[in-house]
Amino acid sequence: MAKDGQIIGQLFEAELFLLRLISLLLINIEVEMTKVILSENWQISLPKRREIDLYTEPDCYGASTLISRSLYLPFTPRSFAYWLHGWNFIPLKYVEVFGINYDGTYLVAKKDEELFLVNNGKKAQAIGAPFVYTDYFASTCAYKRIPGSLLIMPPHGMSYTTEKWNEHTYIEEIHSILKSFEYSAVCISPNDIEKNNWVRSFKKIGVPIIEGAKMSDANALIRMRCLFNQFEFMTTNSIGSHVAYAAYAGAKVSIYGHYQHLDARSLRDDELYKAHPEILDFVVEHSSEVSVRERYGFLFCENPAHAITSVDLAAGWLGYHNMKEPAKIAGLLNWWPHQQLFQFSRKAYNKIYRMCKK
Repeated sequence: MAKDGQIIGQLFEAELFLLRLISLLLINIEVEMTKVILSENWQISLPKRREIDLYTEPDCYGASTLISRSLYLPFTPRSFAYWLHGWNFIPLKYVEVFGINYDGTYLVAKKDEELFLVNNGKKAQAIGAPFVYTDYFASTCAYKRIPGSLLIMPPHGMSYTTEKWNEHTYIEEIHSILKSFEYSAVCISPNDIEKNNWVRSFKKIGVPIIEGAKMSDANALIRMRCLFNQFEFMTTNSIGSHVAYAAYAGAKVSIYGHYQHLDARSLRDDELYKAHPEILDFVVEHSSEVSVRERYGFLFCENPAHAITSVDLAAGWLGYHNMKEPAKIAGLLNWWPHQQLFQFSRKAYNKIYRMCKK
């Protein structure tokens, strides 16, 4: 056994050496940036979008790309693990929230999430949320924060949701506080832009629009980090990952105005909730204003200009202290050559087995 362990250790070291050798051959992995003109005297810099194919959860919003770039890889290997993106602000009760019928390893942000999954018979490890790994691109995202700038982030839907936002009330509330800021812009999700949610309303009050994160954009997480790094304030009227991300990036975050969130009717076409309707009621309840005020009451402000920084709190929410070295993450994602060979062989075997059973 000891000899076998030694051989595996030597193989692992050889693979790491090969990985580093490849990195030395690469000339440039810098993220290509572009200027976003918001007004005659105001512009910000954001990474250009780069469309990728999504094979597994770690590919969403470019999480796996963050790691491959950190390792100077010229490509992103196929991932064989489930790395939950976003911020889980819902109390831990249902395993299915972390992925339906998954028998591999769950990579989660925090230790309590790891313990919860392990106690429910799952393999799990806390490594921090994907967003904290944008720290490896500090030089790319190092922009001077614009004093007196406000980023507005209304709630967003998905391609399959049937939300009906109360735009009129929120727009009036936002319009009433714009004079408290030198600059303001709104970040609207691609799905909402496609549905024309919020777009006309914000145009009416002269607030420039920035398109938010797209799931198939390899630069999505770096793009959002760059965005949050350039604004002094971020305000929203709903709970979500954008709250934790903006706070972690150093923006002064607030929940202001008529609170809104996706209700049960809006989420009825979600595959998870179709399979587990009891989870839908639980999620909607803990996304409500009453529940959010109980847990995150300090975020609610009468004016977003009164918000304060919450970097340390956000670091806890996103599991910053559980971060691992990129080479370690590569192993957990099953990227090493011997892991890739095993996983693809296993996948092929299972496919042939299923075909033979028909």
